[in-house]
Amino acid sequence: MKIAPGVAARLERALGLRDRSMRSLHLELHEEGVRGSSYASIHGYVNGRAVPPLEFLLATAEALQVNAAWLVQGSGQPTRTNAAGEEAAGDAGEAAAWTAVQELAQEADWAELRQRVKQALQEEFIFFADLPPLAAAAVWRTWERLAADAAHREEWIRGRGSSDASRTVEQSLGVAKDIGLCLMAPLSVLEVRPSELRRWQIESYVLGVCSALASLVPDPNATEPSFRPF
Repeated sequence: MKIAPGVAARLERALGLRDRSMRSLHLELHEEGVRGSSYASIHGYVNGRAVPPLEFLLATAEALQVNAAWLVQGSGQPTRTNAAGEEAAGDAGEAAAWTAVQELAQEADWAELRQRVKQALQEEFIFFADLPPLAAAAVWRTWERLAADAAHREEWIRGRGSSDASRTVEQSLGVAKDIGLCLMAPLSVLEVRPSELRRWQIESYVLGVCSALASLVPDPNATEPSFRPF
């Protein structure tokens, strides 16, 4: 996930919203072992001399109780006033994840498919429903990118302009299960539960896995699929 320009101003504003100093933030994050949280580093971030690492921004969002999506990418509002606002942010990420696949399977029942995709993700990654909004949105965007690429490859194999709605739906569900497995496997091997992690750690983990998966499809706007059949 790219850090949007203007992060120095957003970081300074976040500190002001919570009436916190750079030194108090440094002391809190340094104690937690957050990378890039020395006082000199934070001073450089706020003054625009350096770009903070994603791990630092996610931990800062948690420490200052501000919207991580706003702090990292400048989207949404700086703060959320209640749980409903947080849920809306997650829904926004989900709602953005449909157009590419929709175009390849016009006959599908999208309300039903959304629910089936959620169930597929939850079935393999049992913590999906409890993810913070930024992490949930990343999962949905990754699903869109990989599902669209799978449908695109199928269309390319079958012939340009030819698509099978039922097969596209099944592929989309398969992609959701695969993403869920990729998210769950490292936690299972290490016997780590998200409840044992801080919010910024969960977001950093999920964003990292999703970024690795998305890198398998380097050009979502390609006119031909990323992987050609042998």
